[in-house]
Amino acid sequence: MPSSLPSNSEDFLEHNLTNIDASNLALLDECYICHEELGTNHPASQITGIPDCSHVFGHDCLVAWISSSNVNNNTCPMCRTILYTKALPSVDEIVRLTASLRRLVARMETLEGMVDTATRLGEEGREERRQQRRTAQRTEGELQRQIEELQRQGQEARRTEGEARRGAQEIREVGRTLLLEVARLRQQRDADLD
Repeated sequence: MPSSLPSNSEDFLEHNLTNIDASNLALLDECYICHEELGTNHPASQITGIPDCSHVFGHDCLVAWISSSNVNNNTCPMCRTILYTKALPSVDEIVRLTASLRRLVARMETLEGMVDTATRLGEEGREERRQQRRTAQRTEGELQRQIEELQRQGQEARRTEGEARRGAQEIREVGRTLLLEVARLRQQRDADLD
């Protein structure tokens, strides 16, 4: 049993996995990663030589786990015991990651600026709509007052029209009376002349 952890994933896979014969799987029924039945179609491997961890998984599932880009791919999928040490990234990798990070930060700042602009425009649009609503309400109020004034003037005009019709009727009646009186006076004059 090694006294220190393997130095990388390849070393772990080569020295710290033991393939288990399908006939020895009496106590285990499924892989803890994919939950498929362990057996001839899904061979099992046991972690060995790692203190505090001797879990069994489907061999292909454990290899896929360790080969993945998961941050914790150097730990047991079940108990999270560290299985091997990860190599530190090279200077070139750090430079590349730093440049990528700077690009991401710049993109994030651009997106934040776009969000700020959209927020400001949204607020300006909301304020403009509020102003338009207030103007429309004032205009609606003014129109309502004008309508009420026109209705009042219409009622006044109808009242005046009614009075004018009554006055015109009275004038016609007076005119008829005068015409009748003139006709009577003519008849009387004509009779007096004869």
